[in-house]
Amino acid sequence: MGVKIKEKRLQHAQKETEFLRLKRSRLGVEDFEALKVIGRGAFGEVRLVQKKDTGHVYAMKVLRKADMLEKEQVAHVRAERDILVEADHQWVVKMYYSFQVNKRSIVHCRRIPMIIFLLLFGRIR
Repeated sequence: MGVKIKEKRLQHAQKETEFLRLKRSRLGVEDFEALKVIGRGAFGEVRLVQKKDTGHVYAMKVLRKADMLEKEQVAHVRAERDILVEADHQWVVKMYYSFQVNKRSIVHCRRIPMIIFLLLFGRIR
């Protein structure tokens, strides 16, 4: 039983180290290459992007603040962000980055599983 506890502690330490590393990095839209717009919604759009330095693929949700304020949905957007940051389940997409582009928009980046990436680009039918 002691081995399992040590393994869990090591996994937790690795997750915490990765989280702190990501938290320290200051990113912007310029750190990503837009590949494709994959959806539009009430507050903005979702783009498929690739991080330039790592090649990892993310869904970038760009939200217009004015629309959120007008429709009084700020609390819902914040709750969604908080849940996705804390989520640790195989069926919930983890949020990796969240930043403000300017005073008018907010960006949330979530990691996209490779199978979804391939489906979006039509390589799997």
